[in-house]
Amino acid sequence: METLKTFEEIIKFAIEHEEEEAVFYQNLAARAPSEDQKKALLAHMEEEAKQKEMLKQMLTHQSLPHGESRKYKAPPDMHLELLFQPKSDDGTPLSYQDSLLLAARMEQQSEKFYREMADEMRSFNKGLAETLLFLAEQQGKHRSLMEHLFDATVKEN
Repeated sequence: METLKTFEEIIKFAIEHEEEEAVFYQNLAARAPSEDQKKALLAHMEEEAKQKEMLKQMLTHQSLPHGESRKYKAPPDMHLELLFQPKSDDGTPLSYQDSLLLAARMEQQSEKFYREMADEMRSFNKGLAETLLFLAEQQGKHRSLMEHLFDATVKEN
């Protein structure tokens, strides 16, 4: 588990995470059982790319607090290197349904991450804190979408 010490490290981690999520959703869209679900996942992928750009703007155009943040450990579920082609414990690819559940859990972790960072940032820079809260709300909406897609897939089967 990676320890993030500065606000810059936190924002860079979040940028990397948003980029990984975009690739994850692109791969998941390729496995979608219906055109509607594929379109929803590709739209979601585009939202992740927009969030990445928001974070990049934050990093380059905003003044981040200097010095150390509380030493924050990134949630292990937020690292997606192994999740681009999700596998079960026995090495077989996760089903589309299980991938949606995994995505919902990742979005929940992301929402928590952004809320905690917003709370910490609030005393230094309210504008950045508001941006992080917006990102947290978006992650909550994304979680709801993944749960909706899962429910729709269950109903189809």
